[in-house]
Amino acid sequence: MRISASPVALFAATALLSACLSDQATAPDRLPANASRGVDKAADLAVVSAEHFAMLPNDVLATINGAITLNQPVKVFGGGFGSAIDLADGSGTEFWSLTDRGPNVALGNNKLFAVPSFHPQIGRFHLENGVLTREEVVILKDQFGNPKSGLPIGASGCGATGETPFDITNHQIPFDPNGIDSEGLRVMGDGTFWVSDEYGPFLIHFDRNGNTIEQNSPCSGPNKLPAVWKLRVPNKGMEGLAAIEGGNVLVGIIQNPLANGNATLVKKSQLLRIVFVDTRSHTTKTFLYPLDDASYGVSEIEAVSNTTFLVDERDGKFLGDGSSKQKKIYLIDVSNATDVSDPSDSPTGLIVGGHTIEELSLADLANNHINTVTKSLVVNLLDWGYPHDKAEGLVLFKDGQTIGVSNDDDFGVTDDGAGHLLQKLLPPNNVVDHNELWLFHLNRNLKSIH
Repeated sequence: MRISASPVALFAATALLSACLSDQATAPDRLPANASRGVDKAADLAVVSAEHFAMLPNDVLATINGAITLNQPVKVFGGGFGSAIDLADGSGTEFWSLTDRGPNVALGNNKLFAVPSFHPQIGRFHLENGVLTREEVVILKDQFGNPKSGLPIGASGCGATGETPFDITNHQIPFDPNGIDSEGLRVMGDGTFWVSDEYGPFLIHFDRNGNTIEQNSPCSGPNKLPAVWKLRVPNKGMEGLAAIEGGNVLVGIIQNPLANGNATLVKKSQLLRIVFVDTRSHTTKTFLYPLDDASYGVSEIEAVSNTTFLVDERDGKFLGDGSSKQKKIYLIDVSNATDVSDPSDSPTGLIVGGHTIEELSLADLANNHINTVTKSLVVNLLDWGYPHDKAEGLVLFKDGQTIGVSNDDDFGVTDDGAGHLLQKLLPPNNVVDHNELWLFHLNRNLKSIH
């Protein structure tokens, strides 16, 4: 479906759309308070049209019925491919898309895995006649070719989540030291894949067949990550991944602030870390991204140039029930941002005035001559009727004027907060939430903005 109407008119038509879905810098002169954007380089940018395509097939992995589903049949779909998306080539019709660890719901601090045998995977999709059809699946494997599971790695793993896995009969499942919670994807020119992960390695290189080439964590690896990244909040780790300089530099962004310091202060933190990993020099740099509000998070980052990126900042709510307030794509610039790397690579990272980064406010940063990245709004997805709760994948087309957004459909399942498995339905019409790719067409080439 292609949309060319005004954003205001489209917002009013949300229900109809839902029905159709099957180096160091000096301090700034003033704190960029409300929007934290600095110079608005995207002031004259506008979305001129939008369109969206179903991602198929929606095959059924399992149908579950019993006490765990409140005696209502719940279908677990073979979707889940919207956690990340990238172009397979320059055609704009071939895409690679990534699943996360598999269908799961919360059991307090633990996890219920609806299909524990699921293997995280990358799918190749072809766009034709308004539909993205899955044509190939690459299972993610260890260095010996054994398929990885999505199960937690256990307490002894670097950056372990502390989660214990259970199945639908409430029996504990063994941990998997090689488990992966895949979230970010970039396709390299040689056909290999880099994937960011929320367990711990956090950054893994796979060959074209899905076999592990290299893995990096805050504890080890040829491209070791900063030690402080071990403090990521479970399920809110390295969510987004970009690549620049011909794929030699990987850029990862954390979903939410690290659990680093005084819990009361950290809860109010608006500061996310962006890490640049140079795979040639095996060094890293870290910059800070300011959230609009501490309740939001970031799902993806995509390179526009070596210093500018698109970032997807969002809440986790639906437009159709009136609860979603934030689904925005920003253009960010790291050119004048301060590298807050810790030379000693300590477990808490750089300390500023006796405080961790996550304990600092935006005003504290300015007072200490620390600049965040700058932000300029490019797309407000809600203005265009974007109905999904989890806008997670982000890709910029070769023309620089088309932005693609994919959603995580959670394999069509959710929970009621009490450990029961439910069908994930898209309000207001209560159809099953499935994967889609939305395209937003701009009036300007983002790559021309300096």
